[in-house]
This record gives sequence, C-alpha cells and structure tokens, in this order.
Amino acid sequence: MSRPEDSYTAFHWGRLPDGDIEIERPCARGKLWALGQVVQINYLADKNDGLIEYYHRFDDELPLLVCDGEGRLFLAGGDYIITEDGIEG
Repeated sequence: MSRPEDSYTAFHWGRLPDGDIEIERPCARGKLWALGQVVQINYLADKNDGLIEYYHRFDDELPLLVCDGEGRLFLAGGDYIITEDGIEG
C-alpha cells in the first residue's frame, strides 16, 4: 500500500504536502493527510422508496477530505450535523 503522502502528491498533481493538521480521529489510524475542502457530497441511500441519490451542499465552514495511512477517506471538521433527516449545515 502506498503512503498517505504519495496519495496526496498524486491527488495534487505532484505537489508535496505543505504540512499536517491535528484532528480527533476515533476510527482512523496514524497520520492523516488533508486532500482538500468538501463543497458537496452525493451519496446513494436505500430508504423506504428504494435506492435514491441524495446530495448535500455544505454551508459556511467546509469540512476537509482527509485520508489515513490505509487509504481510507474521512470528513474532518466543518459546521454540520447528521440527523435522521440527513446532513444539515
């Protein structure tokens, strides 16, 4: 598996990371690398009416898309909450 630094460099057209950030990460392992801010998220969910595509455009404080050393993606930060109605904020 490649290092997170390699993923960052590939994602940013060869540019090296300029630093790292500290976040709480209960399920991520090792160092995390910020790939960029998330403006909108689209996802498929199987609700009562079957499989439906949902989208959410984030408001004020945008979350970061980060990856860990195993290549898993996470959202970090931002000003949103998850409710039974979906993503809010």
